[in-house]
Amino acid sequence: MWTSKTLDTPPNDLKTGGCREEMVDADEFDLLTTERDPPPTRDEIRKWPQELKKMRKLELHRKRMSRFRGRLAVEKKNMHEEFHRLLEQRLVNLRCSSVCGGPERITQVQRQLQQLVLECEWFRSESETLRQNLARVRNFTQVIQSARTRRRS
Repeated sequence: MWTSKTLDTPPNDLKTGGCREEMVDADEFDLLTTERDPPPTRDEIRKWPQELKKMRKLELHRKRMSRFRGRLAVEKKNMHEEFHRLLEQRLVNLRCSSVCGGPERITQVQRQLQQLVLECEWFRSESETLRQNLARVRNFTQVIQSARTRRRS
């Protein structure tokens, strides 16, 4: 397979506009070898296992923290669901006792207060969900912007 390679020539060559192309075998023209990175030193080679160990520890830490955060989120969700269930049960009991005309008279204000507490909990959970989604979007846009700035550099 053949590849075209542009070489600079003196600007006095008017036909080619200062450039000439030469055909080079693609196997000989390797982009990785044109960078000419120096071979790694002994110190760098000695540090590789340490760096791998550090990367492995970091990855395990990320996984552990992810599981921990997930467990906390599940516990928090269960706690909110239980609280919500208890509030609804209390509201049903208040309605039942007011309809049945039990010994304690339940005022309309108490029922409305229970209803407001339920709505407040729902809004709080909805707000938290929206806040998490907004944080994800912000992180995503930051990643995109940093990729754009790296590409421009």
